[in-house]
Amino acid sequence: MLMGIMLKPKPDRGTYQLVLTVQQPVAIQIGALGIHTLMPGRYIYIGRAKKGLAQRLARHQLKEKALHWHIDYLTSHPQVLVENVQLVSDDPDQECSTVNTLVSDQGYKVPIRGFGSSDCHSGCPAHLVYLIHQPPRYGRSSLQGRKRSRS
Repeated sequence: MLMGIMLKPKPDRGTYQLVLTVQQPVAIQIGALGIHTLMPGRYIYIGRAKKGLAQRLARHQLKEKALHWHIDYLTSHPQVLVENVQLVSDDPDQECSTVNTLVSDQGYKVPIRGFGSSDCHSGCPAHLVYLIHQPPRYGRSSLQGRKRSRS
């Protein structure tokens, strides 16, 4: 409590999504899933942390780390960028319902069956989806150099 205002603590657990960009076609060995080729574009990985959410999210953004989870094989690759990290819910049990919502949408497809879902008991085909219709990239680099028109 600060000056009579209750501050909501940051959650230590939850369901999150990583928005990843694969810059060019890459063939990646993904643990026991084998070698898979990912096409350029945007991907969304849905994950969860039952505790240590901030540490988990920070780890996903490291390039150098021990390869433990399927997502580590992607996030450590030099041609894969973590573009955005979003908290979906402070409930880690929302992971599979979030995945199933994306998978049921016609704008997404599962690029690697079983990716990130080896411990899933809800029958998810994967916890990684590919955006079929790629949105334009709006980042610092795409906005640099634009001149404002003066009216």
